[in-house]
Amino acid sequence: MEIKLLHLNIEKHKHVDKVGRLLETHSPDIVCLVEVVKSDIPALTDGLQYNFVYSPLEPYGDDDSEGSAILSKTYIQDSSEFGYNEKQSESNNRKKDTRSLKGNRPQERFSYNYSVLTALVNVGGGVSLHIATTHFPVFDHSTPGYKDHTFDEIGDVDEWTRIRAYTDRLMSVIKKLQAPLIFTADLNSPRGEYTYNALAHELVDKTPKNIDSTLDPTHRASGLKLVVDAIMTSPDVNIPRVKVIEGVSDHKALLATVLI
Repeated sequence: MEIKLLHLNIEKHKHVDKVGRLLETHSPDIVCLVEVVKSDIPALTDGLQYNFVYSPLEPYGDDDSEGSAILSKTYIQDSSEFGYNEKQSESNNRKKDTRSLKGNRPQERFSYNYSVLTALVNVGGGVSLHIATTHFPVFDHSTPGYKDHTFDEIGDVDEWTRIRAYTDRLMSVIKKLQAPLIFTADLNSPRGEYTYNALAHELVDKTPKNIDSTLDPTHRASGLKLVVDAIMTSPDVNIPRVKVIEGVSDHKALLATVLI
């Protein structure tokens, strides 16, 4: 028996029609979405009969906030949310401005509700899979698009320290999740760097080795070649094929065939 699993950063409201057509065309059994607005999920899944669980990225997120979602055509037996963000005071947990200013990332992003959303999905034949997905905080080492990755300002060192701490907390969550496990993510950290490599040492990286970027050609950082999206698994999960699909968002979709 085989099932299909799709991972995609859908860029909020911008590509709902395209993503809806993608789901209709390929009919994946399980879908992991990041940067999805909760109120858009009914339109995305119209007539496709998905069950779903959702985790908002913004603290106290409402239906118009973005977050992560796991969709399944079969029964979701259980779900959990494992936070790995920094501890924030009540006053800091109000809604923040997510816009980049003068090319710099907003410092407030470190108070977002970064978490691993999990779902235990019954895929038939008495088999259940643990599905997990997350959207990791972004970190620009230097001017976006440059390859030297040197620090421009001393303040960048603090951000790097925080990203290392986020990675360590994320890894502690991953180690607690039970196999068989499929983990998908927009890591905002490219293959070959600390966060991606730390996860790839704990799990088996199924992201195609022959692709040089999971950013779509339509991404605002035109020409940037970075593999920041990933599908990884525990060793007991067999994924012989992962197809990369362009033209549905500012990130490429990853469509995996899973053998049960």
